[in-house]
Amino acid sequence: MNHQANHSNDQAGDGLAHKDWMRQALELAQKAADLDETPIGALIVKDGQVIGKGYNLREKEQDVTMHAEIIALRDASRQTGSWRLEGCTLYVTLEPCIMCAGALIQARLDQLVFGAYDPKAGAAGSITDIFSIRQNHQVQVTGGVESALCSQMIRRFFIDLRKKKKAAGSRSVRRQQAIRETEAKQPGEKPIAKGKQPIAKGKQPIALPVKCLSSPICRKPACDSQKKGGAGDLQQNSGDKR
Repeated sequence: MNHQANHSNDQAGDGLAHKDWMRQALELAQKAADLDETPIGALIVKDGQVIGKGYNLREKEQDVTMHAEIIALRDASRQTGSWRLEGCTLYVTLEPCIMCAGALIQARLDQLVFGAYDPKAGAAGSITDIFSIRQNHQVQVTGGVESALCSQMIRRFFIDLRKKKKAAGSRSVRRQQAIRETEAKQPGEKPIAKGKQPIAKGKQPIALPVKCLSSPICRKPACDSQKKGGAGDLQQNSGDKR
């Protein structure tokens, strides 16, 4: 099969249905934006029914694989009881990356429909075309469906994100703010100075012997005369300095 024939733009026929499904994917993308995640949503349709949904959760879960497409694939596999998703179409608001494009092929999907093109990471024609590689399964690709709406949502998200970061100050300022917030949650605890060890409760600090003052090279404990005289003043002065 010539893969070039599989790539198509939004055309009459399936175009109206594609737009309807894509708008549902945009609703999922908004859920990601509400969590301060990059607003990308995906859903999988089979026989006119949604069998899988997903939106970006990479930051929340701190998991690089938690892209909208991967989550939708996992959801659809749970619903159908199979990793094979023949006869299914995946709708996603942004052109898939290399990881997600490979996963769609492995899942044996019939068709991919995406919204906005991704010039930085898109693997369906932007930086590379994973779907054009000769493999044992070919996915039909349609791009640019409701691309204006999809692009606008992503653009607005990053504009707002930059404003938030600017309002919060530089990275160092945000780090200091985070430290202050942590200390505020633990009012009874004070940071330990570098090189010092905390004193356990119920124990007194060990008093070091006072050195003899009669000779600069003497390392013996204070003699009796110093204990009675100047040593006491030294200990007292030392205590004042502490």
